[in-house]
Amino acid sequence: MTKAEAATYCGLTPSGLSTWVKAGRLPGPVPGTRRWDRAAIDAALDKLSGIATKQFDQPEENEADRWLRDYEAKQAREQPATDDTYSHISDAEILRRFKLVDPRSSAKTGKYEFSHTQLPPRVQAVLKKEAIRRGIPWED
Repeated sequence: MTKAEAATYCGLTPSGLSTWVKAGRLPGPVPGTRRWDRAAIDAALDKLSGIATKQFDQPEENEADRWLRDYEAKQAREQPATDDTYSHISDAEILRRFKLVDPRSSAKTGKYEFSHTQLPPRVQAVLKKEAIRRGIPWED
């Protein structure tokens, strides 16, 4: 359907349709065309109104699928940060965020307040340099 037809179908003006598309409430035209897909508009309107819809191309999720999805999400959250995470942060900010503790003066059982082997390489390098500067033992 054309933009005017899609707008009328949704009860909007053509400029109102454009506003809703920009806001992400409704899908844009089919890629490479100036035509709107009625089924895509229906699905978007159903979602906006709170009507539960089934994805026709996806089977219903069973308990095993749900467990696997939750497990993979948990694994992704537990992954150590990548080096890119700290690429824009200064060395001073890294030292502020990760407090280096001298194990000789700490009552804690561990050498560090964190496991430095799980940190990104750039953070490890900054902390190692600071540990050496302060005379704190560092094991790779």
